[in-house]
Amino acid sequence: MTLDQTIKEYKENFNFDKFYKSLTGKKINIYDKPDVTKILEDNLGIDRDNEGSIIDANINYKKKPYISIEDGSVFGFLDKRINCKPVLITITKDQVLEDQHGFKVVLLMSFKGKDKNLILTFNYHPSYAEGYSGVIFNVEKIFTQKSSKKTNEELINFIKKQTGYEYESFIFIYKSLNYKVKDFVKHIKKGLDSEFKRKKEYLADGSYDGERDFMIFLLDDKVRIPYALSFDWDDFYQAPDLSHKEAGVGQPDFIFKWPKK
Repeated sequence: MTLDQTIKEYKENFNFDKFYKSLTGKKINIYDKPDVTKILEDNLGIDRDNEGSIIDANINYKKKPYISIEDGSVFGFLDKRINCKPVLITITKDQVLEDQHGFKVVLLMSFKGKDKNLILTFNYHPSYAEGYSGVIFNVEKIFTQKSSKKTNEELINFIKKQTGYEYESFIFIYKSLNYKVKDFVKHIKKGLDSEFKRKKEYLADGSYDGERDFMIFLLDDKVRIPYALSFDWDDFYQAPDLSHKEAGVGQPDFIFKWPKK
């Protein structure tokens, strides 16, 4: 079956109401969160044991329209009543295998004609598993649809409760979130200062190697990030330089400079 035939079959098989109910039908349990990938595969009739995961499929369509799993655009492609968009992305540069990146995306999903919004997280790190099978794509929170202002408050509160931002290499905040970079920096400043102190001590005893500075970018909602699933992880040299102008992100809005040798 060709890629075009596969995509057409996905669209024909997708059941909007079943997908919505599967994602929102039960309360979130911290130990058993709804698996978005599994729910989508079940909806499309994909047998992971025999066909592989949809994450492994050629769903990152290189023809127009652009669709991808990691930025949520695949859902709107399957049914226009679904709106799923990233609001924050964090990327960790591997300190040992420098051409590998781990990343996390926080997404907002809404459904036309339905009363629930979802906060999703899409996580990938090379240490999870080979290829794309180590992706963790979960529903983190379900809440009744609200005004844009109240929805952003829900998202920002969720983002603030996450930890470990000081260990990231790059953070991208989308403008539609209305979360000012200076406010985000203020929130994580204690962690950054603590990490700076730790690295300074490591530098003094010779057990620390200098690394790329910590950078935060404010993104226009139209900008797409060429993150992990957009290239072949088997070829380490294909990893994009996310600080480069070709990535379409411009200059960082904040740089925290780590101690250097």
